[in-house]
Amino acid sequence: MVESAKHKDKHKEPAHPQFLPAALFFATSAFLPQGVRSRDRTQFVSGLVEEHSPLPLDQTSWGYLAQIKNRKAGRLFYYAAPRDLVEEHIGRNNKRALLPSFAALTGLRFGEVTWLFFQDEQCLSAIRFPKNEPVPDKVVGRFLHDAGEVDAPEWQLRQLLEDSVVKPDVGNRSSEVVNVLPGIIRVRPEVLSKGKRLRFNLFQTEAADQAEIAWKTNDLKLADFLLASDLRDFSALAEKHQGVEAEKRILIAMVATLTAILALGAWELLHWQKASEAQRLEAQIVERTSRVERLQEIESMQQAVDALFRRNFEPFDWLMAINELRPPEVAFNTFSFEENAAMAISGQAGEITPINEFADAVRNDPRFATATLSQVQTTREGATFNLRVETGDRGAAVPVKETVEADAETATIRKQPRAGGDAARANRPKPKLAQAE
Repeated sequence: MVESAKHKDKHKEPAHPQFLPAALFFATSAFLPQGVRSRDRTQFVSGLVEEHSPLPLDQTSWGYLAQIKNRKAGRLFYYAAPRDLVEEHIGRNNKRALLPSFAALTGLRFGEVTWLFFQDEQCLSAIRFPKNEPVPDKVVGRFLHDAGEVDAPEWQLRQLLEDSVVKPDVGNRSSEVVNVLPGIIRVRPEVLSKGKRLRFNLFQTEAADQAEIAWKTNDLKLADFLLASDLRDFSALAEKHQGVEAEKRILIAMVATLTAILALGAWELLHWQKASEAQRLEAQIVERTSRVERLQEIESMQQAVDALFRRNFEPFDWLMAINELRPPEVAFNTFSFEENAAMAISGQAGEITPINEFADAVRNDPRFATATLSQVQTTREGATFNLRVETGDRGAAVPVKETVEADAETATIRKQPRAGGDAARANRPKPKLAQAE
């Protein structure tokens, strides 16, 4: 059974959801313990997001997909992004459901561990599905503009992701069959049964010089799927809705008042022609003023859209990179990115030891040039510090530790051990490699 549940209230949604670029999100899997009831899963996931996100929970937009096995334990795949970036993508149309683009693949199943490459409007992602499971367990996205000014940047990024992400993962599973789908997958949503079902028509282009062909069709219940993976805060939306309703009532009252004034003016026209002419001129001024305001509003919206597409997401990528090295005992208080490509971080911990370990880890990471620890102070409550980091090559290879989790990208944020996890890994069959289909 595939379930993703974040909100229990049923809201009427428009025909199509709004997809957000997959590269905006941090996404990872977590074990769902037996005994966690469905109504408690939202609180459970919020705790995971709050624990592992470098940003406060109220500054984060998040959601999750859940696979439940035998109505007991299961696996969660949750994702999060800075709320300010998500709100920039909402624009004025805040009634549409907001989903990460890879949510359209929910429900696909493959007979073996499978990698596929998925393209949305702004990025290309490498996505891994475990064997016979309908939700992914890993998503690695890159923005198309990262490829530079080249023709067909998606194919250049596909090769980059295959070399840096997929092939190393296949090599680590030498006794397990791993499939790598050819080409690139794209999606087109369609609403069926009077808005009760959502169909994702998936298309595949196997090579850059080949035409796109229909690949698969993925049907999901509209209400369950949208309310499950929606990134919006429904409590905030309810408050906005109440505000809009109040504005409508005020507007109706204003229209009624204006109508009464115009009717009175028409009646007085027979007796006071000059007063009627003055009222006519005043109405023209009001009408033209509203048109000017509307044009200014449209220009402001255009500037906001242009600024959004020019925005550089590199500071957030660096924040995610340094957060991979953060020990669980260390918390960030502030983060800033200077013009000279240096990061300034202040934080705290219960003692000095994890702070020193964190600074050493940054110094030893080839992606960072230098790390300077300063203003380390200890009190009865713990220790505080400032850390200034000069960035280096973000694409540099990170040294592989002797003990590596199945998902290297998500290991840095896990803290809750999975029950029986060591025994399961000890009994796991030795991998073997299969040819990609």
